[in-house]
Amino acid sequence: MSDLWVGVLIALLGGLAGVVINTAVVHREQNRAHWREQQRKDAETLGPVLVYLTDSDPAQLAGTSAEARARRLQVLGERRDRLRESVAVLGAGHPDPTAGQLARQLEAALHTALSSAARAGLDEAALSQAQQDHAQARAVTDQLVAASARYGRRTDETALARARRRLTGGS
Repeated sequence: MSDLWVGVLIALLGGLAGVVINTAVVHREQNRAHWREQQRKDAETLGPVLVYLTDSDPAQLAGTSAEARARRLQVLGERRDRLRESVAVLGAGHPDPTAGQLARQLEAALHTALSSAARAGLDEAALSQAQQDHAQARAVTDQLVAASARYGRRTDETALARARRRLTGGS
């Protein structure tokens, strides 16, 4: 009779293990789908920012006439305002605190970079400052792109590390 109970117990444990593993796999796939969706949203916001930063290079603006520069700054200002809104939304809702912080920095850097670029044609000091501000906006954008790429991977690795600790009894 005890062999029967051992068999039943083994069957129950096997069934329980199957349910736990299946639940973990489903949960992991749902997380991955969420991470891919977040990275898609990040790319939809940050891709246009990269194009904008190329188009708003202060050296290009400084080399144009005052009239042409004023027209271009008007168009760039409108684009910047739309991008700042998108970046602010990304920062406010991003599940990764690092990406959220970088998005808030980028929103401010986009404003500063164009404001400096508007003065870039005045003299060499203004152009130098504009180039520094533009480089800062580019650097923050690059950091945010990298943080977005790491977001799901880092979270997935953290979950794997927790599971390994549980299985091995480590702390």
